Order: sequence, then structure tokens, then C-alpha cells
Amino acid sequence: MADNSGWTLKDLDGVISILKSGAQTVRYQDRTVSYHSLSELLKLRGLMQEELGLTSGRTRRYASFSKGLK
Repeated sequence: MADNSGWTLKDLDGVISILKSGAQTVRYQDRTVSYHSLSELLKLRGLMQEELGLTSGRTRRYASFSKGLK
């Protein structure tokens, strides 16, 4: 996979565009990148989102209220 240092939101948008287009080979400037599968692209997207701090994880918080009566 690609080096994850210095990812930007623009890079993430690019991966999302690739997912939407269904392409497996992408050219950017003088480079060509070929992805083996959809799952590889999805993993890359998730990794980028984590590194950019865009995922909240699986922690959920619920409000709880009490009248204080026993």
C-alpha cells in the first residue's frame, strides 16, 4: 500500500472518487497505481480516515437521566 505519511483530505477524496468510479488502475502525474480489489481500496480509505482523525471508532455514548428517586 501507499506510504501513509502526509495524507490530506484531498488524497482521501481521491480514493473515494476511485471507489465511486469502480476503477482499479489510477494515473496521477507520472505514477500509475493498480489496486487488486475493492477490499484493498476500502482498507486504504479506512486507514486514511483513521490517520486523518475522521473516524470516531466504535465507542457510543448514551444519555442517562434520573429523577433521583429510589
